[in-house]
Amino acid sequence: MPDAKKICLFRERLAQTGDIEKLFNRFDAMVQSAGSLPMSGQIPNTTLMAAPKTA
Repeated sequence: MPDAKKICLFRERLAQTGDIEKLFNRFDAMVQSAGSLPMSGQIPNTTLMAAPKTA
C-alpha cells in the first residue's frame, strides 16, 4: 500500500506531464457514458421542502 508521500509524488508527476488532465477527461467520459452528468454544487436525487416559519 503506497503511503501519502508516494501518492503525492505520483499526482505531481501526472500534473507535470499533463496526464492528470487526460485521466480526469477519461473518467468524466466514463461517468457520462454511464448516464450521469455531474455538475458542481449539485446534490443528486434531492427534494426541496419549505422550512417552517418561526415567530
